[in-house]
Amino acid sequence: MNEDVRYTYVLNKVGDKMKFGCNYSSILKRLIDKQQLDIDAVKMGYFGPFLGLHDMVARRKQVLIHGFGWHEHIGMTSPVEGNNWDLMNKTMNKYDNEELAVHFSIYEQDMVGRSYPRKVLEEGLKAFIQGMDVPIMIENMDHNPMYNRLCVMKEAVDPEFISEMCEKYDLKLLLDTAHASVSAWHMNMNIYEYMSKMPLHRVKEVHLIGTELTEDQGLKDMHTELRDRDYQLMDWLMKDMNPETITLEYGWPGNNYQWQTQEDAIVKQMKEIQRRYSDTLQNESLRVMVS
Repeated sequence: MNEDVRYTYVLNKVGDKMKFGCNYSSILKRLIDKQQLDIDAVKMGYFGPFLGLHDMVARRKQVLIHGFGWHEHIGMTSPVEGNNWDLMNKTMNKYDNEELAVHFSIYEQDMVGRSYPRKVLEEGLKAFIQGMDVPIMIENMDHNPMYNRLCVMKEAVDPEFISEMCEKYDLKLLLDTAHASVSAWHMNMNIYEYMSKMPLHRVKEVHLIGTELTEDQGLKDMHTELRDRDYQLMDWLMKDMNPETITLEYGWPGNNYQWQTQEDAIVKQMKEIQRRYSDTLQNESLRVMVS
């Protein structure tokens, strides 16, 4: 990045206030009400345990809608008929969401009677673009052939293909760092090499959450606390991208998820993310001044 571009880039980062978000949980609500956590947005699905809570949260913070409960994804079978476009559009408009983030994924089950996963993904993109009143942005997913559940096909996590689709259809990217780390690990790629092939200039939102290296499934997305390697990756990424929102994907409603919804962990991680972003911004500004 040349110095003129770098200077403009830093000025843009200084001028635009970063928004910080976090997954919804009753603990997060309590922290907000007690003013113990300074965030701007709350990420929520529009299904199951979240239903009936959105208006309450919207009176406090911006609601970021993420998922409608029928496993909608770009490569899904029959995307035109399989999505409730009216509900999706009304919900996005009601809560003033500028884009709908959709998982850029495809599974073996989606390929029954179809061929060429890349072609299916591109056709799925067209369906979502046509069906939504708001623009869509795609979220990179995690390829792990050792998962006991569905495995995202390699074609969907190819960073060069993701870049190609973002450029061709002028899409923003929701960059999930855990998903990228898992995909890179199982494709025998260095995570920084993998990220360098992603369209970082198109990142509008970042999802941050921890990964775990397991004996039976390798690196996997566990929605556990962020580790040093996750923070280091964030630091590296923030030097060359300018998202509008950074979301901590830690926490979930219900008693079954208490193991990943600890109050002290929410506060500690959110404050560390905010501190590191502030330090990166300051360091980039100083670098431009010195040069």
